[in-house]
Amino acid sequence: MAKYSFQNSIDSWDWERVPLDVDAVVFRWAAMLHDRLPWRGMPPDDAFGYIRAVVSEILNEARHPGNGMRERRLSAAARAHGEFRRRQQHQCTALSEELAALRSAIEASLVQAGQSPGLVRDYLVLLDADVESARASALVGWNTGLESVSFRSRLEMD
Repeated sequence: MAKYSFQNSIDSWDWERVPLDVDAVVFRWAAMLHDRLPWRGMPPDDAFGYIRAVVSEILNEARHPGNGMRERRLSAAARAHGEFRRRQQHQCTALSEELAALRSAIEASLVQAGQSPGLVRDYLVLLDADVESARASALVGWNTGLESVSFRSRLEMD
């Protein structure tokens, strides 16, 4: 029988994947927003938008290596989510609010999963950059939606 080594347990830790279920985070996120406007009374498909794809990339559900492709997929998913919210005529502040709630949902899910306070803090440090990147991309998508609405309006007036 091999002797247990604390160092071996650290070295074997899979830092490519956060030990959370994507759906659990998404449902916790939805619960945080459920009673607030504009999400209150919204059909579930509309309330979720593309957030599951965003969370999947943030948590690296597919376990892709850090080769830059995951960041591109995260950006594309967040941008699509922002465009979707713009088509729903959400305010830009609501989009920022739901991305802030996403970080809180991740934190609460880590705590609920029994992660130690130190690991929760470490994961949040790692994930904050991805959440911020998703927020920035979602806002670009929201603004792109605004530009396309303005462009369509100009075409219709001509």
